[in-house]
Amino acid sequence: MMAGMARRLWRSTCVVVLAVVAGCGGERAEGGGPRIDGGGEPASCLEPDRSCPDELPISAGPCEGDLVCNYTDYVYRCIDGAWVDEPLCFGCAPALAEVCREPFAGTLAGASVQIGPADGGAFRPFDEGERILPVFGAQGATMVAYRVRIEGEGPPDCLGVRHTVSLDTLAGAPAPLGVRGHCGETRRVFAVLPDNPCEFRDYTVDLAVEVDGVGATGVGLVLEGGGCPRTL
Repeated sequence: MMAGMARRLWRSTCVVVLAVVAGCGGERAEGGGPRIDGGGEPASCLEPDRSCPDELPISAGPCEGDLVCNYTDYVYRCIDGAWVDEPLCFGCAPALAEVCREPFAGTLAGASVQIGPADGGAFRPFDEGERILPVFGAQGATMVAYRVRIEGEGPPDCLGVRHTVSLDTLAGAPAPLGVRGHCGETRRVFAVLPDNPCEFRDYTVDLAVEVDGVGATGVGLVLEGGGCPRTL
């Protein structure tokens, strides 16, 4: 039993470094991300960033060249083909998603929405009842990570995403985000849970995602609890 608990604590501790959810100081752009000091040209949806994006890139997202991008509260550097963030204040947090300013306002006929794990591999939909691990933020909140894929012709490059997540019987409030699309797929999005799953047991998580003008979907997941930062 102690060995199993140690493994859970190790995995939970590892994901702490992925992201935090509380911001601090500084001017923010629309959609929740800090403002950039200078603009950048939009890249093709399948290409790495070759200039500084207008909004915060996603940590570990693809980039190319010796880029150094200054944002409020953050410096992002392109190192070995991936973005690495350097916070400029204690507890600063990246955006919950790779945000964009002007979400698609039309209707994409015949399209559908899929959601799946944000593990860095090729996109696949979640399986019903799939087991997932929580991501703990430095300020005490807990998140689950997912990605969105739009199935259909001509997917928008800026999606109006609204997710709702529940933990056991406790439901959270809908959270709207403008999320950048890459040929119909987003990079990692965090959904903040309405409570912290700190007991060493399984929790049920219901994740519902709606994309404006496209459609909606949802899935029931099983979250492995325990290992909250205050219990380490």
